[in-house]
Amino acid sequence: MDVQNLEKNQRNKIIKELCDQGAGFRQLARITGISYGIIQRVVTDQRTPDLGGVYKVFEREGGNLKRIGTADENLNIFKK
Repeated sequence: MDVQNLEKNQRNKIIKELCDQGAGFRQLARITGISYGIIQRVVTDQRTPDLGGVYKVFEREGGNLKRIGTADENLNIFKK
């Protein structure tokens, strides 16, 4: 079975089931071709803080971009 071409939720379910049966992250990475980091994130359900609507906000100064802050999903700047 080509796990890489499966729909994401189906792929993640298969990866979790294989880990529950005793397969290791590196072993799954070699067998499936999916990176170790992705498998680790799927199995441990890790989320990075920049997922879910956090955006970098820039302002053009001449020919350059200057970062002016970070905005949430509603584009409210909460960090300058």
